[in-house]
Amino acid sequence: MQENSVKQRWEKPAIRLGVWTNIVGILLMLLPGLYVTIRYDAWAGWDAFKRAIAMGLVYFGVNWFIEPVSYYPPVGTVGTYMSWLGGSMTTAKIPAAVAAKDMLNVEDGTQEAEVVNVYAIYGATLSNAAVLTLIAIFGTVLISIMPEGVRTALSTFVMPSLFGSMLAMFGCSLPLLTIPMLAIMVIIYVLIGAGILGIGTTWLPLFSVVLSIVLARIMYKKGILFKGRLS
Repeated sequence: MQENSVKQRWEKPAIRLGVWTNIVGILLMLLPGLYVTIRYDAWAGWDAFKRAIAMGLVYFGVNWFIEPVSYYPPVGTVGTYMSWLGGSMTTAKIPAAVAAKDMLNVEDGTQEAEVVNVYAIYGATLSNAAVLTLIAIFGTVLISIMPEGVRTALSTFVMPSLFGSMLAMFGCSLPLLTIPMLAIMVIIYVLIGAGILGIGTTWLPLFSVVLSIVLARIMYKKGILFKGRLS
C-alpha cells in the first residue's frame, strides 16, 4: 500500500511534469533558429535540413538509446527529466547525484535515492548555471590571461578526469563487474585501433552498456553480485 501511495504521489506527477517541461524545452530551443530564419530570411532549404538530420543520426543516434539507459540508474526517474532539461549530465548532474548518495550512504533504486537525486541535481543545476553565466560574461578575458599549458590542460584532460572519477566511484562499489568490463573494453578498443574489428569507436558506448548489463545479469544469477540486495 505504501509503495502504491508513493508511486501515485511521486512518480506519476513527476513523469507528467517531466514530459511537458522537456517538450517545452525542446520548443524553446527551436526559437532562435526560427527567429533567424524569419527575421533574416536565412532558411537554407530542405536539403540542408535533411543533411543536418542525417549527420545528427550518424554522430548522435546511438547515444539517443544508450544514454537514457546508462544514465537512469544513477539519477533515477525525476533526475532523468531534470538532467535532460538542464544539460551537463556527465560533467555535473551524475557526479553530484553519485557523490550525494555516497555521502549519505543511500542505495540506488530506493525512494530515498530519488529524493537525494532531486536535491543533488537541483544544486548542481544552480551552481552550473551560476558558473556558466560568469564564464559567458568573463570567459574570454579569463582564457586570454591563462598560460597556454593551462588552456591545453583544460581542453584535453577535463573530460577524461571526470569520467575517471566516476569510474573510480562506481568501480569501488562493484569491482567484480568493473574490472572485467574495463579489461573487455580496452581489448575491444585495441582491436578497433588495429583494424581487426571493422567498426568505429562511436560504437564503444553501446558495447559497454549492453555487455555490462549482460555480465551483471549473469553474475547476479550465479550469486556473485547483489547478494541479498535484489529479489
